[in-house]
Amino acid sequence: MTPHRIALVDDAPEVRALLRLRLRLTGAFTVVAEGGNGHDAVRIAREEHPDLMLLDVSMPELGGLDAIGAVRGVSPDTKVVLYSGFDEEGLEARALELGAAAFVQKSAHVEELIAALTAIADAANPAEAGRLAPEVDAQQQPLPPDGLEPGGVVSSDPRHDGDASRREGEAILTEHVERFRAVFDQAAIGIGTLTLTGQLVRANRELARLLGASMDDVVGLALPDVVPGADRGRVTEALSTAVDEGVVQVEHRLSGTDRVVTSTVAAVRDSGERPLYLLLQSQDVSAQRSTERALFESEERFRLLVESVMDYAIFMLDPAGRIASWNRGAERLKGYRAEEALGQHFRLFYTPEAKASKHPEYELECAVRDGRYEEEGWRVRKDGTRFWANVVITALRERGELVGFAKVTRDVTQQRTDSQQMRAAASELAEANSELAEANVRLGAAAAERANFLAITAHEMRSPLAVVAGSASMLVRHWAALEEDERVELLGSIESSAQQMRRMLDELLLAARLDAGRVTLSTSAVQLRPALEGIVHQHLGTLVELGAGSDVQVVCPADLELVTDLDQLRQIVTNYVSNATRYGAAPLVVRAWKDGGVVKIAVEDSGPGVPDAVAGQIFDEMFLKGGGRMGTGLGLYIVRRLARALGGDAWYERTGDVTRFGVTLPA
Repeated sequence: MTPHRIALVDDAPEVRALLRLRLRLTGAFTVVAEGGNGHDAVRIAREEHPDLMLLDVSMPELGGLDAIGAVRGVSPDTKVVLYSGFDEEGLEARALELGAAAFVQKSAHVEELIAALTAIADAANPAEAGRLAPEVDAQQQPLPPDGLEPGGVVSSDPRHDGDASRREGEAILTEHVERFRAVFDQAAIGIGTLTLTGQLVRANRELARLLGASMDDVVGLALPDVVPGADRGRVTEALSTAVDEGVVQVEHRLSGTDRVVTSTVAAVRDSGERPLYLLLQSQDVSAQRSTERALFESEERFRLLVESVMDYAIFMLDPAGRIASWNRGAERLKGYRAEEALGQHFRLFYTPEAKASKHPEYELECAVRDGRYEEEGWRVRKDGTRFWANVVITALRERGELVGFAKVTRDVTQQRTDSQQMRAAASELAEANSELAEANVRLGAAAAERANFLAITAHEMRSPLAVVAGSASMLVRHWAALEEDERVELLGSIESSAQQMRRMLDELLLAARLDAGRVTLSTSAVQLRPALEGIVHQHLGTLVELGAGSDVQVVCPADLELVTDLDQLRQIVTNYVSNATRYGAAPLVVRAWKDGGVVKIAVEDSGPGVPDAVAGQIFDEMFLKGGGRMGTGLGLYIVRRLARALGGDAWYERTGDVTRFGVTLPA
């Protein structure tokens, strides 16, 4: 019988050597070619067209599952037997679906494998032969070289020493493998085994759930094929990196879903550090990434908000007070660009006085102690100008540890100015209100005084008027009955009362002209002594009438001269002399003297003077002494107004027994 032509494709040279030797010993097979990956398998099939090809599942570059179709395509008569250490039931179904003639376990004893290959080569239905290959008694078959099984497991042949110990070890190993499988299947994260090219050959329930398929359907799927095109390059690179370096992690999405998965791929290696297959761990991180994305978007929106704020300087400080962030408002308010401010201590914005007193450091100390610090004070811009700032510093902590400070500064210079102006306006308004209230009081008092003045003036006018009216009536009615001297007396009373009313009217008119500013001054050089003597002599009759007689003395240097309005001076002296005559006591003295740059003129008498309680009011308008006074009460008021019109002022003093009313005029 002609031996069956067979090709061996496995990435482990020692496995191929073992199988090649054992197949030759059977005499039923001739090994026509060998290869280490799926590309080799396709080439061999194209060149040799073997009867059988024993094809490993997990190989670098191109795995067995991916190579089945290509092998059958170039050599349709070649029976492909998939050969794997993975015992997943779905893997066999996937292999047969892709065109494999049979599927055999790599974990089977080498004699069982040879028997299965023989049955497959001779059978009309290779797949059935692969599943029903006869059990082979290992004790009756030739042993592999050195008593080794594929993968380096010592043969269970009874001729070897330590059979009991070996069987015990195998039992323990089997128990551990079963426990591992249970953990594998029940794990809360997706776990699977991959060929070196990324095809799934085993998956647990969680991985099948993530992929949205049954556990059988996921077998044979290539990991790069279950991710969208945008992620495929990263996943393929991760598989390659895992084969070369050992462990790699990649984050990707799953096709047709919104799921985001983190996959960790680790290469499982043999004792020679050759990769056998890949272990996959996949975890759904969609919720976590969604939360992170929402947080990032929120932080990004907040960052954009902070950066776009123009009216506030908002920035971060590290725990030492150095500037760690900078917004547009800070640049506008303080004048520094971000590259100029970042890394600088925030003392940069303080006045020299504040720096010298370590006030910035004090602010941070308060913020650390109290959590927050707020104040208003002067700050300095880059150009040296100052502005009044409202400052809030907040200590930032993470799990109780200080990580920095948030600082918000606002220019409130205008508000401060407005506030100061408002306070000043309020103060002025209060002062004006107070003055208005005082003015109202004064107006009320003035109204009361004016009413009193009118009443007294009417009373004062009534007396001389009554004398005039009564005397005139007496003369008209009883002229013939009156004696001559009686007629003269009555006529004298009429004349005296008329003069009194004229003086009262003159005072009223003069006061009105002074209030209206209609008094016109006509100044000239006046020799004072003759002028004073003339005034006294001119009014001598009136003085005698009032009781002063001729006993009025004028004391004045002969050369004393004054530039003034003689008529107004005459009114002043006359009023003073009249008052002294009415209310004072003899002797009366009109005295004038020079005192520095001024001339003082005073009328002295020996009367009781003015009570201290009213001494400050005697020159006010409508001040009335009351009692037995005669006249309008405007005399002293008129004196002060005239004195001030002449550039001086009126005054009163009491020295010993002398009462003195005077004026001070410019020399």
